[in-house]
Amino acid sequence: KQNNKGYNELQHVLDCIDKYDIQDNDFIVKMTGRYILTDNSEFMNVIKNIHITNYSCVIRYGPYFKPVTYKIDYCITGLIGMSCIYVKQIEKPTECECVEWKWGKVTKLIDDKKICIVNTLGINICPGTNDYFMV
Repeated sequence: KQNNKGYNELQHVLDCIDKYDIQDNDFIVKMTGRYILTDNSEFMNVIKNIHITNYSCVIRYGPYFKPVTYKIDYCITGLIGMSCIYVKQIEKPTECECVEWKWGKVTKLIDDKKICIVNTLGINICPGTNDYFMV
């Protein structure tokens, strides 16, 4: 048990990988449960064709309040897609670290051509409040 919510969330993903014997080549979509996903979003349009595009990662870099369109060691983890082999390599954050740094950092292992950086995720989020807004 950890006080770091990101640590716990990542551990749940890793536990699912083990329990359901998810293979390294399988593609995982992780979404925070309290968010609302728009089905006709840029993210979902990429995911629906992941078997054709063969991306290893679909991501939105930067913090939710100031996203960027280039690769950095920080990403929005409310909705992210990544090949299992890379998810298993994400380092667990310490008590004071953000898990968003760990998900972003692991993308350094992925060829840039295999990463789809979306402009919008298509999720309505409410970080720390009950007021939702689109990211």
